Amino acid sequence: SIVHPSARLTAPLFIGAGCRIGRNTELGPETIIGSGVVIDEGVTIQQSTVLPHTYIGQFLHLSQRIAQRAELIDVTTGTNVQIADPWLLTAVNPALPGSLVRNIVERSVALLLLIATAPLLLVMGLALWLTTGGPILTRIQRFGQLPLVKGNPQLIKLYHFRTRRADQSRPFFGACLEACELQRLPELWNVVRGDIGLIGVKPLSLEETLALQETWQQGRFDVQAGFTGLWYTQAT
Repeated sequence: SIVHPSARLTAPLFIGAGCRIGRNTELGPETIIGSGVVIDEGVTIQQSTVLPHTYIGQFLHLSQRIAQRAELIDVTTGTNVQIADPWLLTAVNPALPGSLVRNIVERSVALLLLIATAPLLLVMGLALWLTTGGPILTRIQRFGQLPLVKGNPQLIKLYHFRTRRADQSRPFFGACLEACELQRLPELWNVVRGDIGLIGVKPLSLEETLALQETWQQGRFDVQAGFTGLWYTQAT
């Protein structure tokens, strides 16, 4: 499931697989969210159950209700109401585009981004070559789930701008790139190659990977490693 960083979650709360939880939502307590549910921004759900493949519209408030696609059931009275407005409550089509199609689209978008930013990348590379006195690219080792592959995390060698000199000191320009994480821009080539996805979870270093001892922590490797993700695109 994808849960926006601004969502406020209160136990006891259960969220099934494949859900999308929007910004500024409040879920719980005593709430069950079934699999494949999409909850839009500003929604509040308390002491309620949302059954699988249901869409909850923006700013809707549910308390002591059961939501099943376009049907809303009052827990206390047992009465049910059919919601005709699909912007409030409706069914979610569980048939999503296949992983292969997504992979092709992401690689194509990454290639277009590389072409569009090529002049900027050349200028950045020249500045690094002049200030660090060495190769402008380096490859760092990270671990994550490869696109279209299921199983244990794999070693991924990511292309980065080399922002440090041979003695590991940082010129001003290199420090600026690291502060903005712009040294990661060459990772777009990894997306084109199929090493990582355009959108996914952050690949980890060996030390960070070994530190994940709990089963729930290792669940991040069920999702492909990516160049960016919700934290970069939506967090404020």
